[in-house]
Amino acid sequence: MENDLMLLLTEFKNITMNLCSFLENEDYDKINELIEKRESLINRMKSIEYNSQDFISISEELNLIKWEEKLHILMFEKQKKLKENLSRISIGKSINASYNKKFYVDPIFLNKKI
Repeated sequence: MENDLMLLLTEFKNITMNLCSFLENEDYDKINELIEKRESLINRMKSIEYNSQDFISISEELNLIKWEEKLHILMFEKQKKLKENLSRISIGKSINASYNKKFYVDPIFLNKKI
C-alpha cells in the first residue's frame, strides 16, 4: 500500500510541477487537463488504504508542500494579472463608448435641418 501511495504522490508532484511551468510560461491550454488529472489522482488516493504518517513522510520526502505553495502563489499572481487586464479592457471599452457617443450625430437631427 505504501508503494501505491508513493507512486500516486510522485505522479501528483509531477503534475503539480507541470502546472507550475505552464503557468510561468502562460500556456493556459493544458491547465484544465492537468487539474482534472490531479483530481483523479486525489480520488484514487482516497480509495487506497494508508495511514497518515505514511502520507506525511512521503509528502515531506517529495517536497509536496513546497510545490503546492508555489502553485498557489503562481495561480494567485496570474489571476490578479488577468483581473487587472480585464479591468483595463473594461475601462477602455467604456471610454471608447462615451467618446463615440459625443460625436454621434442623430440622423433624424440631420433630416430636420435640411
